Amino acid sequence: MLEKLKAFLDLKAICFVLSVFGASYVAYTQVGQHEIRLNIYQDKLVTLEKNELKVDSRIIVLEKAQDRTDGQLEKLNVTLNELNISLVRLASTLENMNKKGT
Repeated sequence: MLEKLKAFLDLKAICFVLSVFGASYVAYTQVGQHEIRLNIYQDKLVTLEKNELKVDSRIIVLEKAQDRTDGQLEKLNVTLNELNISLVRLASTLENMNKKGT
């Protein structure tokens, strides 16, 4: 009976050692997989940050171009107003000349 108990305990110890080894192996492989995924996500994050910087610089360029365009449109508006005033004066001058001429 003592030998059966000893054999059972030996079997139990072997199973315990194998289960600890198996659990360690599974944990090691899972950690490795998670590290690989983490590295992939970090690479993607770095790429996204670089793309964000590019987009920000493009936005700045577009905003500067928009400011230049706005300035040019304001100048065009002023010029058109001056032209309109000049045309009104010319029309009134021509109208006065026609009245004096007839």
